[in-house]
Amino acid sequence: MVARNSTFAIRGQAMDTRTVGRTLHARYVVEGSARRQGEQLRISAQLIDVETGAHLWARTYDRAVTDVFAVQAELSTEIVAALVPCVRRSELVSSDKKPTEDLGAYDLVLRARGAHPHGAVDAASLDVSRDLLHQVLAADPDYAEAHAQLALNLIQGTVLGSGAGDLSAGVDQARQAIRLQPDLALGYRALSFGLAVGGDYAGGLHAAERSVSLNPNDPESLAGLAKAQLRFGSYNEAARNAARASELHPMAPDYYAFIEGQALYASDRLDEAADAMRDCLIGTDQRANCLRIAAAVDVRRGKVDEARESMRLLMALDPGFTLEKEAGAQRYGTMPVLRRYMADLGEARPPRSATIEIVAPRPAS
Repeated sequence: MVARNSTFAIRGQAMDTRTVGRTLHARYVVEGSARRQGEQLRISAQLIDVETGAHLWARTYDRAVTDVFAVQAELSTEIVAALVPCVRRSELVSSDKKPTEDLGAYDLVLRARGAHPHGAVDAASLDVSRDLLHQVLAADPDYAEAHAQLALNLIQGTVLGSGAGDLSAGVDQARQAIRLQPDLALGYRALSFGLAVGGDYAGGLHAAERSVSLNPNDPESLAGLAKAQLRFGSYNEAARNAARASELHPMAPDYYAFIEGQALYASDRLDEAADAMRDCLIGTDQRANCLRIAAAVDVRRGKVDEARESMRLLMALDPGFTLEKEAGAQRYGTMPVLRRYMADLGEARPPRSATIEIVAPRPAS
Protein backbone atom coordinates (compact mmCIF):
# COMPACT_ATOMS: atom_id res chain seq x y z
CA MET A 1 0.00 0.00 0.00
CA VAL A 2 1.48 3.33 -1.07
CA ALA A 3 1.33 5.97 1.66
CA ARG A 4 -1.05 8.94 1.43
CA ASN A 5 1.86 11.41 1.26
CA SER A 6 3.01 9.84 -2.01
CA THR A 7 -0.38 9.91 -3.68
CA PHE A 8 -0.97 13.53 -2.64
CA ALA A 9 2.25 14.47 -4.44
CA ILE A 10 0.71 13.67 -7.86
CA ARG A 11 -2.78 14.99 -7.15
CA GLY A 12 -4.06 17.23 -9.93
CA GLN A 13 -1.51 16.09 -12.52
CA ALA A 14 -2.64 14.74 -15.87
CA MET A 15 -1.33 11.16 -15.92
CA ASP A 16 -2.73 7.96 -17.36
CA THR A 17 -3.20 5.05 -15.00
CA ARG A 18 -0.10 3.17 -16.13
CA THR A 19 2.09 6.26 -15.63
CA VAL A 20 0.62 6.73 -12.14
CA GLY A 21 1.39 3.10 -11.33
CA ARG A 22 5.00 3.39 -12.53
CA THR A 23 5.49 6.67 -10.66
CA LEU A 24 4.17 5.24 -7.39
CA HIS A 25 5.65 1.75 -7.89
CA ALA A 26 2.13 0.35 -7.49
CA ARG A 27 0.60 -2.71 -9.13
CA TYR A 28 -2.99 -1.58 -8.59
CA VAL A 29 -4.54 1.91 -8.67
CA VAL A 30 -7.88 3.12 -7.36
CA GLU A 31 -9.22 6.08 -9.29
CA GLY A 32 -12.49 7.89 -9.03
CA SER A 33 -14.34 11.08 -8.33
CA ALA A 34 -16.50 12.70 -5.69
CA ARG A 35 -19.27 15.16 -6.48
CA ARG A 36 -21.29 17.06 -3.92
CA GLN A 37 -24.69 18.63 -4.52
CA GLY A 38 -26.14 20.15 -1.39
CA GLU A 39 -26.13 17.45 1.26
CA GLN A 40 -25.83 14.61 -1.27
CA LEU A 41 -22.58 13.01 -2.34
CA ARG A 42 -21.88 10.78 -5.35
CA ILE A 43 -18.61 8.82 -5.18
CA SER A 44 -17.41 6.72 -8.10
CA ALA A 45 -14.41 4.42 -7.79
CA GLN A 46 -12.72 1.75 -9.86
CA LEU A 47 -9.83 -0.60 -9.19
CA ILE A 48 -7.37 -0.99 -12.09
CA ASP A 49 -4.56 -3.44 -12.71
CA VAL A 50 -1.73 -1.15 -13.83
CA GLU A 51 0.11 -3.81 -15.82
CA THR A 52 -2.85 -4.91 -17.94
CA GLY A 53 -5.12 -1.88 -17.72
CA ALA A 54 -7.97 -4.20 -16.73
CA HIS A 55 -10.78 -2.84 -14.55
CA LEU A 56 -11.11 -5.34 -11.72
CA TRP A 57 -13.94 -3.67 -9.82
CA ALA A 58 -16.12 -0.56 -9.99
CA ARG A 59 -18.79 0.97 -7.79
CA THR A 60 -20.85 4.16 -7.47
CA TYR A 61 -22.21 5.36 -4.13
CA ASP A 62 -25.02 7.91 -3.68
CA ARG A 63 -25.04 8.93 -0.04
CA ALA A 64 -25.63 11.80 2.33
CA VAL A 65 -22.51 13.86 3.03
CA THR A 66 -22.61 12.66 6.64
CA ASP A 67 -22.08 9.06 5.43
CA VAL A 68 -18.64 9.74 3.91
CA PHE A 69 -16.85 7.55 6.48
CA ALA A 70 -19.22 4.66 5.81
CA VAL A 71 -18.37 4.95 2.11
CA GLN A 72 -14.64 4.95 2.95
CA ALA A 73 -15.09 1.78 4.97
CA GLU A 74 -17.06 0.05 2.22
CA LEU A 75 -14.50 1.05 -0.40
CA SER A 76 -11.62 -0.27 1.69
CA THR A 77 -13.34 -3.57 2.42
CA GLU A 78 -14.49 -4.19 -1.14
CA ILE A 79 -11.09 -3.33 -2.65
CA VAL A 80 -9.30 -5.66 -0.24
CA ALA A 81 -11.79 -8.37 -1.05
CA ALA A 82 -11.23 -7.86 -4.78
CA LEU A 83 -7.46 -8.11 -4.40
CA VAL A 84 -7.23 -10.89 -1.84
CA PRO A 85 -9.99 -13.49 -1.92
CA CYS A 86 -9.22 -14.72 1.58
CA VAL A 87 -8.90 -11.72 3.87
CA ARG A 88 -8.39 -12.12 7.60
CA ARG A 89 -11.27 -10.80 9.71
CA SER A 90 -8.88 -8.51 11.57
CA GLU A 91 -7.94 -6.77 8.31
CA LEU A 92 -11.57 -6.16 7.44
CA VAL A 93 -12.27 -4.82 10.91
CA SER A 94 -9.27 -2.49 10.65
CA SER A 95 -10.49 -1.11 7.31
CA ASP A 96 -13.84 -0.30 8.94
CA LYS A 97 -12.41 2.12 11.53
CA LYS A 98 -13.64 5.70 11.46
CA PRO A 99 -11.19 8.44 12.48
CA THR A 100 -14.06 10.50 13.91
CA GLU A 101 -17.84 10.69 13.85
CA ASP A 102 -17.65 14.44 13.16
CA LEU A 103 -17.30 15.27 9.47
CA GLY A 104 -16.52 18.90 10.29
CA ALA A 105 -13.62 17.83 12.50
CA TYR A 106 -12.30 15.60 9.72
CA ASP A 107 -12.41 18.52 7.28
CA LEU A 108 -10.51 20.72 9.75
CA VAL A 109 -7.76 18.10 10.08
CA LEU A 110 -7.36 18.04 6.30
CA ARG A 111 -7.10 21.84 6.31
CA ALA A 112 -4.56 21.76 9.14
CA ARG A 113 -2.39 19.29 7.22
CA GLY A 114 -2.47 21.53 4.17
CA ALA A 115 -1.76 24.71 6.14
CA HIS A 116 1.59 23.44 7.44
CA PRO A 117 2.96 20.41 5.55
CA HIS A 118 5.50 18.34 7.45
CA GLY A 119 8.98 19.75 6.99
CA ALA A 120 7.83 23.35 6.45
CA VAL A 121 9.73 25.88 8.57
CA ASP A 122 7.60 29.03 8.69
CA ALA A 123 6.02 29.88 12.03
CA ALA A 124 2.99 31.64 10.51
CA SER A 125 1.64 28.49 8.84
CA LEU A 126 2.40 26.59 12.04
CA ASP A 127 0.10 28.99 13.90
CA VAL A 128 -2.71 28.57 11.36
CA SER A 129 -2.47 24.80 11.52
CA ARG A 130 -2.41 24.78 15.33
CA ASP A 131 -5.53 26.97 15.55
CA LEU A 132 -7.39 24.56 13.25
CA LEU A 133 -6.31 21.57 15.34
CA HIS A 134 -7.56 23.23 18.53
CA GLN A 135 -10.93 23.66 16.80
CA VAL A 136 -10.91 19.96 15.88
CA LEU A 137 -10.27 18.85 19.46
CA ALA A 138 -12.92 21.20 20.80
CA ALA A 139 -15.40 19.41 18.51
CA ASP A 140 -14.05 15.88 19.08
CA PRO A 141 -11.65 15.48 22.06
CA ASP A 142 -11.13 11.79 21.20
CA TYR A 143 -9.85 12.33 17.64
CA ALA A 144 -6.48 10.55 17.88
CA GLU A 145 -4.96 11.84 14.65
CA ALA A 146 -5.74 15.43 15.65
CA HIS A 147 -3.85 14.92 18.91
CA ALA A 148 -0.89 13.51 16.96
CA GLN A 149 -0.92 16.39 14.48
CA LEU A 150 -1.06 18.90 17.34
CA ALA A 151 1.87 17.10 18.97
CA LEU A 152 3.97 17.52 15.83
CA ASN A 153 2.94 21.16 15.65
CA LEU A 154 3.90 21.98 19.23
CA ILE A 155 7.22 20.14 18.99
CA GLN A 156 8.07 21.76 15.66
CA GLY A 157 7.29 25.12 17.25
CA THR A 158 9.87 24.35 19.91
CA VAL A 159 12.48 23.50 17.29
CA LEU A 160 11.74 26.68 15.32
CA GLY A 161 11.82 28.82 18.45
CA SER A 162 8.19 29.83 17.99
CA GLY A 163 6.59 31.38 21.07
CA ALA A 164 3.72 28.90 20.78
CA GLY A 165 6.02 25.87 20.81
CA ASP A 166 5.72 23.63 23.86
CA LEU A 167 7.79 20.45 23.99
CA SER A 168 6.20 19.00 27.12
CA ALA A 169 2.66 19.63 25.84
CA GLY A 170 3.64 18.14 22.48
CA VAL A 171 4.86 14.92 24.06
CA ASP A 172 1.67 14.76 26.15
CA GLN A 173 -0.44 15.16 22.99
CA ALA A 174 1.48 12.33 21.30
CA ARG A 175 0.92 10.04 24.27
CA GLN A 176 -2.79 10.93 24.29
CA ALA A 177 -3.03 10.04 20.59
CA ILE A 178 -1.51 6.64 21.34
CA ARG A 179 -3.84 6.06 24.29
CA LEU A 180 -6.83 6.80 22.07
CA GLN A 181 -5.57 4.72 19.13
CA PRO A 182 -2.74 2.33 20.03
CA ASP A 183 -2.15 1.35 16.39
CA LEU A 184 -1.74 4.94 15.12
CA ALA A 185 1.71 5.13 13.53
CA LEU A 186 1.53 8.93 13.43
CA GLY A 187 1.21 9.02 17.21
CA TYR A 188 4.45 7.10 17.66
CA ARG A 189 6.19 9.25 15.05
CA ALA A 190 5.20 12.39 16.94
CA LEU A 191 6.32 10.83 20.22
CA SER A 192 9.69 9.91 18.69
CA PHE A 193 10.18 13.48 17.50
CA GLY A 194 9.37 14.92 20.91
CA LEU A 195 11.55 12.52 22.86
CA ALA A 196 14.51 13.16 20.56
CA VAL A 197 14.16 16.93 20.88
CA GLY A 198 14.11 16.43 24.65
CA GLY A 199 17.33 14.39 24.54
CA ASP A 200 15.81 10.94 25.15
CA TYR A 201 17.38 9.33 22.11
CA ALA A 202 16.76 5.73 23.19
CA GLY A 203 13.08 6.46 23.78
CA GLY A 204 12.87 8.31 20.48
CA LEU A 205 14.38 5.35 18.64
CA HIS A 206 11.97 2.90 20.26
CA ALA A 207 8.95 5.04 19.33
CA ALA A 208 10.21 5.46 15.75
CA GLU A 209 10.66 1.70 15.39
CA ARG A 210 7.11 1.18 16.60
CA SER A 211 5.81 3.73 14.07
CA VAL A 212 7.48 1.87 11.19
CA SER A 213 6.28 -1.51 12.44
CA LEU A 214 2.71 -0.19 12.28
CA ASN A 215 3.10 1.40 8.83
CA PRO A 216 6.18 -0.01 7.05
CA ASN A 217 5.49 1.79 3.76
CA ASP A 218 5.02 5.30 5.16
CA PRO A 219 7.98 7.42 3.98
CA GLU A 220 7.56 9.92 6.83
CA SER A 221 7.78 7.14 9.42
CA LEU A 222 10.90 5.75 7.71
CA ALA A 223 12.49 9.21 7.62
CA GLY A 224 11.64 9.65 11.29
CA LEU A 225 13.29 6.33 12.10
CA ALA A 226 16.38 7.34 10.13
CA LYS A 227 16.65 10.57 12.16
CA ALA A 228 16.33 8.60 15.40
CA GLN A 229 19.02 6.15 14.24
CA LEU A 230 21.36 9.07 13.44
CA ARG A 231 21.23 10.17 17.07
CA PHE A 232 21.78 6.61 18.27
CA GLY A 233 24.78 5.78 16.10
CA SER A 234 23.09 3.37 13.64
CA TYR A 235 24.35 5.17 10.55
CA ASN A 236 24.15 2.49 7.86
CA GLU A 237 20.60 1.65 8.95
CA ALA A 238 19.71 5.34 8.91
CA ALA A 239 21.04 5.73 5.36
CA ARG A 240 19.09 2.69 4.23
CA ASN A 241 15.82 3.92 5.75
CA ALA A 242 16.22 7.44 4.36
CA ALA A 243 16.86 5.99 0.89
CA ARG A 244 13.83 3.74 1.26
CA ALA A 245 11.70 6.76 2.22
CA SER A 246 12.80 8.47 -1.00
CA GLU A 247 11.94 5.38 -3.05
CA LEU A 248 8.44 5.27 -1.58
CA HIS A 249 7.80 8.97 -2.15
CA PRO A 250 7.94 9.80 -5.89
CA MET A 251 8.33 13.51 -5.06
CA ALA A 252 10.42 13.10 -1.94
CA PRO A 253 11.02 16.28 0.06
CA ASP A 254 14.57 17.59 0.21
CA TYR A 255 15.08 16.64 3.82
CA TYR A 256 15.06 12.92 2.96
CA ALA A 257 18.30 13.45 1.01
CA PHE A 258 19.58 15.61 3.89
CA ILE A 259 19.00 12.79 6.38
CA GLU A 260 20.60 10.26 4.04
CA GLY A 261 23.62 12.53 3.54
CA GLN A 262 24.09 12.95 7.30
CA ALA A 263 24.06 9.18 7.73
CA LEU A 264 26.47 8.55 4.86
CA TYR A 265 28.87 11.20 6.19
CA ALA A 266 28.81 9.63 9.66
CA SER A 267 29.54 6.17 8.24
CA ASP A 268 32.46 7.54 6.13
CA ARG A 269 30.71 6.73 2.85
CA LEU A 270 31.86 10.11 1.62
CA ASP A 271 31.36 9.83 -2.15
CA GLU A 272 27.82 8.62 -1.59
CA ALA A 273 27.27 11.44 0.90
CA ALA A 274 28.47 13.98 -1.68
CA ASP A 275 26.00 12.56 -4.21
CA ALA A 276 23.16 12.82 -1.68
CA MET A 277 24.07 16.44 -0.95
CA ARG A 278 24.05 17.28 -4.65
CA ASP A 279 20.51 15.89 -4.83
CA CYS A 280 19.53 17.86 -1.74
CA LEU A 281 20.96 21.12 -3.07
CA ILE A 282 18.84 20.91 -6.21
CA GLY A 283 15.90 22.03 -4.09
CA THR A 284 15.57 25.05 -1.85
CA ASP A 285 13.70 23.91 1.27
CA GLN A 286 16.73 22.34 2.97
CA ARG A 287 19.51 24.25 1.23
CA ALA A 288 21.08 25.66 4.41
CA ASN A 289 21.02 22.26 6.12
CA CYS A 290 22.50 20.52 3.10
CA LEU A 291 25.32 23.08 2.85
CA ARG A 292 26.33 22.21 6.42
CA ILE A 293 26.74 18.54 5.58
CA ALA A 294 28.29 19.29 2.17
CA ALA A 295 30.99 21.40 3.87
CA ALA A 296 31.81 18.65 6.37
CA VAL A 297 31.87 15.99 3.63
CA ASP A 298 34.24 18.00 1.45
CA VAL A 299 36.63 18.61 4.35
CA ARG A 300 36.88 14.86 4.90
CA ARG A 301 37.39 14.32 1.19
CA GLY A 302 40.28 16.79 1.24
CA LYS A 303 38.38 19.35 -0.84
CA VAL A 304 38.78 22.27 1.54
CA ASP A 305 38.19 24.98 -1.09
CA GLU A 306 34.83 23.44 -1.98
CA ALA A 307 34.02 23.13 1.72
CA ARG A 308 34.75 26.82 2.26
CA GLU A 309 32.56 27.76 -0.67
CA SER A 310 29.70 25.77 0.87
CA MET A 311 30.31 27.58 4.14
CA ARG A 312 30.25 30.96 2.37
CA LEU A 313 26.90 30.11 0.77
CA LEU A 314 25.60 28.87 4.12
CA MET A 315 26.54 32.13 5.82
CA ALA A 316 24.70 34.08 3.13
CA LEU A 317 21.56 32.01 3.74
CA ASP A 318 21.92 31.87 7.54
CA PRO A 319 23.94 34.86 8.80
CA GLY A 320 23.35 33.79 12.39
CA PHE A 321 25.08 30.44 11.95
CA THR A 322 27.71 29.61 14.58
CA LEU A 323 29.38 26.39 15.63
CA GLU A 324 27.86 26.73 19.08
CA LYS A 325 24.35 26.78 17.63
CA GLU A 326 25.14 23.89 15.33
CA ALA A 327 26.46 21.81 18.21
CA GLY A 328 23.29 22.57 20.15
CA ALA A 329 21.17 21.09 17.35
CA GLN A 330 22.80 17.71 18.18
CA ARG A 331 22.16 16.19 14.79
CA TYR A 332 24.15 13.17 15.95
CA GLY A 333 22.92 13.13 19.53
CA THR A 334 25.91 12.71 21.82
CA MET A 335 27.69 10.20 19.59
CA PRO A 336 31.48 10.64 19.07
CA VAL A 337 30.87 11.54 15.42
CA LEU A 338 29.42 14.85 16.62
CA ARG A 339 32.90 16.05 17.62
CA ARG A 340 34.29 15.00 14.26
CA TYR A 341 31.48 16.82 12.49
CA MET A 342 32.13 20.00 14.45
CA ALA A 343 35.86 19.78 13.75
CA ASP A 344 35.19 19.40 10.03
CA LEU A 345 32.92 22.44 10.04
CA GLY A 346 35.65 24.32 11.89
CA GLU A 347 38.09 23.43 9.11
CA ALA A 348 35.67 25.02 6.67
CA ARG A 349 36.23 28.27 8.63
CA PRO A 350 32.91 29.40 10.04
CA PRO A 351 33.06 32.77 11.79
CA ARG A 352 33.70 31.48 15.29
CA SER A 353 36.28 29.18 16.83
CA ALA A 354 36.03 25.49 16.04
CA THR A 355 37.07 24.63 19.59
CA ILE A 356 33.83 24.52 21.53
CA GLU A 357 32.17 22.51 24.24
CA ILE A 358 29.57 20.02 23.01
CA VAL A 359 26.24 20.92 24.59
CA ALA A 360 24.81 18.26 26.90
CA PRO A 361 21.40 16.89 25.93
CA ARG A 362 18.32 18.21 27.62
CA PRO A 363 16.57 15.83 30.01
CA ALA A 364 13.95 13.56 28.51
CA SER A 365 10.33 14.67 28.62
